[in-house]
Amino acid sequence: WNFIFTCVNLYHIIRIIQERKPVKIPEEIKDIYTKLFNKMTSREFVYFWNLGELYIDQNKTIIKEGHKVENLYLVLEGSPVVSRESEELAMLSRGNFIAEMSLVTEEPATADVIFNKKVKCMLWDQAQIRHLKKSNPDFWIKLHDVLSSDLIKKMKA
Repeated sequence: WNFIFTCVNLYHIIRIIQERKPVKIPEEIKDIYTKLFNKMTSREFVYFWNLGELYIDQNKTIIKEGHKVENLYLVLEGSPVVSRESEELAMLSRGNFIAEMSLVTEEPATADVIFNKKVKCMLWDQAQIRHLKKSNPDFWIKLHDVLSSDLIKKMKA
């Protein structure tokens, strides 16, 4: 029995060490990690990053005011425009989230977001992210903190 207990404990020790070992973050997104996701471990960041997919579009309204939003976006390249009733409210840049307010509040969009020129974003399904709230609450708290910080910066600007 001692041999079995030793093997089981060794397995768990090795697994814990592997989980805590830092993961290398690709150079092209290292600035995103240090600027936005620095409260997450590198492993958590890479896990979240891999849940998303690259999205490139242009000359398109991706979010309409009053409509339910299904995705969360993170701008990588380009300058999407946020407007309400044809009045430009803000121009976003690298490292800005789009639709984070609707993810946090679970309410329809409060403004339009338009890609006038070519914009490259990372896109995550909001339903999949909300599922993390139940399946991985510790990770959800860190992600919620990242999104809330982005909202606060936008409100101050």
